[in-house]
Amino acid sequence: DNVVSTFFQDEIALNKDSLHLIAGAKFEHNHYTGFEYQPNLRLRWKIDGQRTAWAALSRAVHTPSRTDANGLITSTAFPGAGGMANVLQLQSNTAIQPEHVLAYEAGYRIRPNAHTQMDVAVFYNEHKNLMTIEPAAPYLVAGSPAYRVLPRLFYNRASATTHGLEWSGNWRPNDKWQLKAAYTLLKMAIRRDADSGDTSIENEVGRSPQNQFQFQVFHSPAANLDLSAALYYVDKLPSLNVPAYTRLDARVGWKVRRDLELSLTGRNLLDASHAEFINPSGPRTAEIPRSVFGAATWRF
Repeated sequence: DNVVSTFFQDEIALNKDSLHLIAGAKFEHNHYTGFEYQPNLRLRWKIDGQRTAWAALSRAVHTPSRTDANGLITSTAFPGAGGMANVLQLQSNTAIQPEHVLAYEAGYRIRPNAHTQMDVAVFYNEHKNLMTIEPAAPYLVAGSPAYRVLPRLFYNRASATTHGLEWSGNWRPNDKWQLKAAYTLLKMAIRRDADSGDTSIENEVGRSPQNQFQFQVFHSPAANLDLSAALYYVDKLPSLNVPAYTRLDARVGWKVRRDLELSLTGRNLLDASHAEFINPSGPRTAEIPRSVFGAATWRF
């Protein structure tokens, strides 16, 4: 494979220190799809010393791999009619095209004082040329014994939109306390083309959590003692039959000396174990267990 790429970026002050435009692009020529371009435009407006707004427009490309363009994978075999074996094969497509996304983003940051900061961002993405796995006409392979091949080929016969928001906040009322929180919302919609026979790509909607939340507390009651706790919530993955879960982590750190710290950390304290993801094409992924461990850190 031969890949040639170049990248440039420039930041332009449109109005002294308050309004800046960042323009850049990556240009690439690859072995499978030829010339590709990925531009990025970002506008930042510093409203005042406490508030900043920004917006961005970007295009990104996912080029095919060697497997997509030149691969042949026999995934499974099973008995068919008349006792003849059926062999399911995933076959490449030299005409496969790159997937690409056009991303629209906007955000706002406010820092009303030295102790408080909040960020919010919204996004909307248009995904085109999504890769699908399409069934093709079965055929027989002569041999001893003969078998029937059920081919599945790569095509670009789907599109999608994703949109949502991300929010984060940080509050430090004094030197001993710090509180952080964050929330993410993700909405997905996948559409197959009229000529697509793929029966699995629409399940991708249920393989990413729609809601995620985290809350963290840091406390230093003494100069040599650090306490922290973090609570996480992750929404269900309906396509994988993974339920939502809530996770709690906690840590105690004691600075015995300036260069030595002892700590005790507990993770996943609310459950004996829970699943976070399942690989549908392979062995079931192991669940995440509750764990408690100690550590000694020596800095020199």
